[in-house]
Amino acid sequence: MRLRFALWLLAAAGVASLARSVGAQAVIADSFEDWSTTGLQGEKNWFYGYYDVTEDQTNGDGIYQTDEFIEFFNNGTNICEAQRA
Repeated sequence: MRLRFALWLLAAAGVASLARSVGAQAVIADSFEDWSTTGLQGEKNWFYGYYDVTEDQTNGDGIYQTDEFIEFFNNGTNICEAQRA
């Protein structure tokens, strides 16, 4: 009985391990591969910037909205700055 349970447990662990490795191969996004070398916003559907949670909690509603995303501005100097709308 113990041997049967041990074999069942081993088989279940193998199936779970296989399921994890197959699921891990599905790439949704890759910031390394999709990085814009020119700094172009929206290239390959990536936008670079940040959300100022402190500002929103102090002066806003404290809930992230997409229009509160602050994009980095690239003027060609290779120094990115935040640009507020």
